[in-house]
Amino acid sequence: MQHTPDTLAQDFMQLRGYLTRLAYNVLGVRQEAEDIVQDVVAGMLAKVQEIINTDVESSSLASITITNPKAYFGRAVLNRALNRKHTMQREIAASYWGVWLPEPEVHEFTTTPTFDQHSVSLGLLRLMEILTPSERAVYVLVELFEESYADTAQMLDISQETARKQLQRAKEKLEGGKQRFTASRERHVQFFQAFSLAMQEGSIDELRSLLKEDACSYSDGGGKVVASRIVVQGREKCILALLNIAEWAKKAEPATWLPCWVNGRIGASARHNETGRIITILTLEADDDGITELYSVRNPDKLPLV
Repeated sequence: MQHTPDTLAQDFMQLRGYLTRLAYNVLGVRQEAEDIVQDVVAGMLAKVQEIINTDVESSSLASITITNPKAYFGRAVLNRALNRKHTMQREIAASYWGVWLPEPEVHEFTTTPTFDQHSVSLGLLRLMEILTPSERAVYVLVELFEESYADTAQMLDISQETARKQLQRAKEKLEGGKQRFTASRERHVQFFQAFSLAMQEGSIDELRSLLKEDACSYSDGGGKVVASRIVVQGREKCILALLNIAEWAKKAEPATWLPCWVNGRIGASARHNETGRIITILTLEADDDGITELYSVRNPDKLPLV
C-alpha cells in the first residue's frame, strides 16, 4: 500500500498506544518507553518536513510502500527499545543500589476498572528480567500481544524459526517463576485485602496464614530512600521485615494508604501526610494457596508525582 507522509503519520498516531505498551513491556520503565516512541515521532516529523521542503513530484520520498504499518513502526520502536534494554542491564548490574524493580503503572482505584488487554503485572515484568532482550521481545510480541511469527520476525529482523526458538527458551526460563502468579484477579484482590487488614492490625498469625512458606519480599529504593538492599526470602523473615518497616514508617514517614491499580492488579499507594507525595507503591503476587511475592517500589524516580 502506498503511503503519503500524511497517511503514514496518521497510522503512527493510531498505533501510538500500542507502541508505547510494547516498549514498556520490553523495558519495564514507562518514561523510557514514552521517550522512545516520542523519538520515533520526532523522526517521522523530520522526514515529513524533508519531503515538504523538496519537490514532491520528483522526490522518491513522495510516497512509501508499506504493507504492514504496525510491523513498520514496531520495528523502529523495538530497535530503540532493545538497544536501550542492553544498556540498562549493564547500568543496573554495575551501579544500581539494591533490588531493581520495574517502574509501576499506577491508576486510580475504581470498583469496575477497564484493564489494558496487554497490561503485564509487576511480578511478570520483574520475572522477565531473566530473559535476554531479544527473548523478551519475542515473548512480549507472541505471548502477550498475540502477534504472528511472521510479524514478529519482521519487527525484530529475524527468521520465523529463530523467533520460535527464542520463544521456547523464554518459556522454559519463565516456567518455574510463573507458577507463583496463578491466582485469579478475584483471588488476588481477596489476598490483598486480607493482607492490608493484617498489616493494619499487626497480626502475625494472620500474616502467617496468608504468606506462603517460600514467600519473598522485593523493595526498591534506588539507594535514595530506606529499602532492603536484598530480596527478603522466607515467610518468617518477610513478616519480621514488614512489621519492622511499618513501625519505623509510622514515626519517620507518616502516610495515608489508599487502594490503587498497579499494572492491572490491586495495590496500594502511601501518600506522605505532610508533603502529599506518594512515597511507596505496594502490590503482590499469589497462587491459589497464598501470597508468594510482595513488591514495594520506593525509589522516588519511579513513583507518580500526584
